[in-house]
Parts: sequence; structure tokens; C-alpha cells
Amino acid sequence: MKTTIKPRRAGWLLLIALGAFPVVAQPIPGMSTTVRSVARYPADSAEAASIAAWIDRIPGAARQTTPFGMVTVTRTRTIAGQARTENRPRVPLPANGMPGETITIRNTLPGGIVETWTFEWVGGVGGGGWRQTDYESHAPTTLPDKPNEL
Repeated sequence: MKTTIKPRRAGWLLLIALGAFPVVAQPIPGMSTTVRSVARYPADSAEAASIAAWIDRIPGAARQTTPFGMVTVTRTRTIAGQARTENRPRVPLPANGMPGETITIRNTLPGGIVETWTFEWVGGVGGGGWRQTDYESHAPTTLPDKPNEL
């Protein structure tokens, strides 16, 4: 006995209707999205050189104290409504930002030394700038009673 399955017409009509009228999510008033993007660059890359120059352009920023190793850039910002995703922070790093946006740059050397800078965009529509909010430098230690900071 041969069995043939025929699709229901209602199913086909629904499939055609969904194709003709795609469902789009509507933004929810007051909704915001936090976008965090991360990228890694080797020491000898053009991106690492650009990042070092960006740090040097920030007034009052702590300068690089060790040569670059693996450089990790994390950019975090909150956007009203829905947001498109980014694959990675763009380099060169932005000259401008949005209030509350942060950029963290982490320099990791093969011996375990780690330098970290954190910057936040402060200001409004008429102007503003990147301000360093944190700097840390850590080195591995063999003495458990000593802090792990330089």
C-alpha cells in the first residue's frame, strides 16, 4: 500500500503569508541594550600601534610602561532601543563616544605582566572627551604574602 502525504492548504497559506509579511519585533519604550565588543591584537600589529597612540592622545592618561604584548580592547556602551551587533571594536579607537561608554585596554605580556587602562566618555552633545577612570599594572609574584601589584 502506497501512502502519499499531502500538505494542508492552511499550512501553505500560513507559510506564504509569513513570507509576504515578515514579523518584525517592535521596540519597547524605555528599553536599552548594552553592547560589549572585544578584540585582540598582537604586539607588532598596526592596530596595537594605533591603540598606543590613542592612549597617548588622552589628556592626563597614564602612559604605557611596558612594551605591548597581546592587546585586548573591550568597548561597552548602552544604546536606547534595539542595537545592531558589532564583531569587534573598530581601530583606530573613536575620538568621540556616548555618555557612559567605556573602553578598556589590556596589555598582556608573555611573562604574566598585565597593564589595564579604562576610559569613560564624559560630556554631552556639545562636547566631551575620554577620561581615564582606572589604571592597573600587575606582575606575577612568588611571594604569597606580597600583593600582586607593581
